[in-house]
Amino acid sequence: MPQALIINVTLKDQPQPTWRRLAIATDTTYAQLHEIIQLAFDWTNSHLWAFSPAGQARQYVAELDPDWQAQGPKQLRAADHAVDADLAEGSVDYEYDFGDSWHHEITLEDMRWESWLLPTCLDGAGDGGLEDGGHAFDKGATVIALNGWGNLQKPNFDLSADSPLKTTMATGWEALQTTGALDDLLSDYTAGSITAILETLGAAMQHQTAAPMDQWQAKQIDAAMRAVHEQASAHPQGEHQYAFFVEVVATFLLCAADQKVLALDMNTVTKLLTGIKAAYPKELDVLEMGFEHPDDVPAIANEDDVRALVKGWTDDFLKSNEYQLLPAGVPVKTVYDFTRMFAEVMYERMAQIPQAWTVEGVWEVVGRYFVTNVILSQQEFQQLGPVLSAFCKYLYRAQRIDEDLAEDVADAGAQAALLAQDETNFGPAKKIGIAMSKANIDPQDKAAVHQFVDDYNRGESAYQPSQDYLDWPHAEKWQRGVATRVHKAAVDNAQAVADELNDQDHVVLDTIVAMVDRMYAAHLQSPQKWQADTTEAVAKRVLQSLPSTQRDAGATWLTTYLTQLQAHSSMSKKKMRELQAAIQAGRAQLGTSGRKLSKKQAKRLLKKRRK
Repeated sequence: MPQALIINVTLKDQPQPTWRRLAIATDTTYAQLHEIIQLAFDWTNSHLWAFSPAGQARQYVAELDPDWQAQGPKQLRAADHAVDADLAEGSVDYEYDFGDSWHHEITLEDMRWESWLLPTCLDGAGDGGLEDGGHAFDKGATVIALNGWGNLQKPNFDLSADSPLKTTMATGWEALQTTGALDDLLSDYTAGSITAILETLGAAMQHQTAAPMDQWQAKQIDAAMRAVHEQASAHPQGEHQYAFFVEVVATFLLCAADQKVLALDMNTVTKLLTGIKAAYPKELDVLEMGFEHPDDVPAIANEDDVRALVKGWTDDFLKSNEYQLLPAGVPVKTVYDFTRMFAEVMYERMAQIPQAWTVEGVWEVVGRYFVTNVILSQQEFQQLGPVLSAFCKYLYRAQRIDEDLAEDVADAGAQAALLAQDETNFGPAKKIGIAMSKANIDPQDKAAVHQFVDDYNRGESAYQPSQDYLDWPHAEKWQRGVATRVHKAAVDNAQAVADELNDQDHVVLDTIVAMVDRMYAAHLQSPQKWQADTTEAVAKRVLQSLPSTQRDAGATWLTTYLTQLQAHSSMSKKKMRELQAAIQAGRAQLGTSGRKLSKKQAKRLLKKRRK
C-alpha cells in the first residue's frame, strides 16, 4: 500500500467552485503533476505551463528558456524536482496557457497510505475550462473516470447496467455493503478502486463461467485470479496492482462465503486465497491478510470455530506466566467467559477472526460494546481489562496474534469499568436484561421472557430519559407522558423492522429507539413531525455512536423504520423519502474527508517518511 500526498487543486476565477482532490505518489515530479492535472481537468496539453511555489522566486517548467533566465524568476526543469517539499512549505500555483492564463491553486491536505494505483481522483466539483476560449466556461468537460489500470478514478459507486456487480456478482456486492465490510475497505481504498478491482474479477470470471457467483467453483476462481495476475504483470506497477487486487477480492470472497451467497464455505475460500498467495510470493508477501493462519491453527469457518479456537488458547493461557501474574480472586469460569465473549463479539460485530484482531476492534468491543450490552457486576468490570490484557499479552508472546493489543485492551477495560458505573450508558436491551434478572425471570423460558418484555415496554417505567435530554433550552415544554408514548411506539416499530430484516440483534432496536428518543428530546418532534434538517443532524449523531462497520447497516435500519411508519400512519410517501434522504445525508457526513495540513504537520510527515 503506497504512501500518498492528498492534494487539492482548485481552478481559480470560475463562476462556481471547480476543484479536484487527488492522491499522488510522494515522489511525484512537477512534470508528472502537470500530466495528472491535465487529465483531471480534461485539458488537451497543447499550451505552455509553469509551476510557481508561493513566496519563492523560481518556476518549474518543461524546458528551460535561456532568454527568460536573465529577466524572470529562476527556472528549473520540472522533470528533475519532486513536488512534496514545496507543498510542505505552502501552496503552489500551476499556470496553464500563458495566453488565457488558467491558474490552479495546489495545496497539501494530508499524507496517508493510499491503496490501489496512484494517481487517483478522490473527489471533485465543477466543470473544466474551455480550451482556447478566453476563459469561457465549458459545461461539457468533466473529471476523467476510466476503470483501467493507472487511470484517475471517479469516487462513487455509479455502476453501469452491465456491470458484474449488478449481474453475476450482485448478491456478493450487496453482502459487502450490508455487513459493513465495505466500510473497512473504504478506510484503505477509494470507491472507484473497489469497483474497478471487483469488476476486474467479474470480467475474469466471465471467461471461466457465465453462472452467478452462488455457482462459482474454487478452481474457476483460482483460474480467474491467476489470469488477472498475468494481465497485471504486463504493467510497470503490476506487483502493487496485484497485491491490492488480492486484498480487496479476499475481503469480498470471505464476506460472500460468510453470508452464504457463495457456494464455497469459509474454509475453502481460505485455502484458495492461501494458495494464491503462495503462488505469487514476490507480489503478495507484503500483504498481512486476515485469512492467513499458522500451520497449527485450523481455518475459521464460522462462530463455532472461533469459540473452539479461543477455548484452546484460553486453556494454554491458564498455564502461562501472564495468568499467574493476574490479581488473585478471578475465577477460572470468569476468564473463560471473558475470552469467549470478547472473541464472539469481535467476530460477529467487527468481522475479525482472532488472528486478525485490531486496536479499533478492541476499543469498539471492550470500551463500548461491553458497557452498553453485556451484563456484568462492577467487580467483573474491574476484572475485565486486566484479564483480557493478560490474555492478549500471552497470545502475542506465543505468536498466536500479530499485534500487541495488551495496552489498548487495558485502557479500554479501564474506560469500560468507569462508564459502567453510570446506568445511562446502558442500552435498552441491557436495561431489560437487568430488570429480568431482578424479577427472577428464567432466560430459557421463552414464554416468560416475551411476556416480561411486553409488560416492561408497556409500563410507564419503561422510559427513563437520559438526564441530558432534560437540559435542553425547551426542557420546560418536554412532557414525560408524550416521550414515553413516543418511546414505546418506537420499540414496537423497531421490533417490526427487526422482523422484516430478519435481524434480531438488539443493536437494531437500540439504534431506532435512540433516534426516536433523541428527536423528541432535542427538537420536541415525534416521528410524524420530523423535519429533514433535524433528522439529518440527529441521524449523524446516532450513527456516529455505532462502530464504523455498522453505520451503513444503521442507516438501513432507520430508513426501513420510516418505511414501516409510512405504511401504518398518515405520513406521506414524499415526506418519507425526504427523511430517508436526510438520514443518508447524515451517514455520508461520517465518511473520510480531506483536511488541510499546517506547514509544521506537513514537514513532520515528510521527515518521518524520509527516515
